[in-house]
Amino acid sequence: MPLVVAAILMCTFLCQSASPTTSAEPSAQIVGTLANDYLTVDLYAEGGFRARLSYDPAIWITFPGNTGILSLKTRQAEYRLYPDPTKGVTVTSHLRLAGNEDEITWVVDRLQVAQRLRLVAESLYIIFEITSLGSADTSARLRLLIDTQLVWNDGAPIFVEGYGTFTHEAFFTFPGNLTFTRWWACEGPEDNIISVCHLLTRPYQVAVAYWGTARNTIFEYQTSPSRPFFRTGHMKSPESDSCVLMYFSLERLQPRIRQKITITYGVP
Repeated sequence: MPLVVAAILMCTFLCQSASPTTSAEPSAQIVGTLANDYLTVDLYAEGGFRARLSYDPAIWITFPGNTGILSLKTRQAEYRLYPDPTKGVTVTSHLRLAGNEDEITWVVDRLQVAQRLRLVAESLYIIFEITSLGSADTSARLRLLIDTQLVWNDGAPIFVEGYGTFTHEAFFTFPGNLTFTRWWACEGPEDNIISVCHLLTRPYQVAVAYWGTARNTIFEYQTSPSRPFFRTGHMKSPESDSCVLMYFSLERLQPRIRQKITITYGVP
């Protein structure tokens, strides 16, 4: 197990970035960086992150800003954990762990949610551990929105294993048509530069979506197959702006017993 070698990350840690942003991007401070020969991942104080290739910093695999969204739905309400946490969400710790690992923990509605980011070779492991702090079994649901970008294409088309390339919104559910364990983002419909997400824990829903509308939701999102997130000839928002939403079910959360969710995001 890694040892804690640095405490709360609430001040500038390694680097600042002059990357382009959009007017819709929430303002935030970068407080740390995970890096190896393949990937560089910048960390935001509230838990968000952005990622690019280490050996070619011009190649982003997420939007270069604090535009990812992590949300939690309990029996009582829906909460946004980052960015701009909903009232009632408390960050209880943010630790830089030994090696290329970062962990942030929130407490909300008698649940403890930990997000651990672990950089291993070409992949960023995104791990969530959820623990009930109550005295009875409960349930919850978690949603992670990754704001995709490939190089300068903010509207990176999304390829879904077994279904092909999408440039318009689409929705997958399990059981049903969510039969895949991977999706990836492409610089363009015919390009080979990709970033890959492995669903090591199966979600119950996945949506490929237009970030400009998805960002306005905390949890539930209604896709529209007529809504494009990539328009030919446009690589910037608002014309082109893609994202992927992954929904995970946490059934029968027993008191003090952790449930774990794991995905990876990186390059082949």
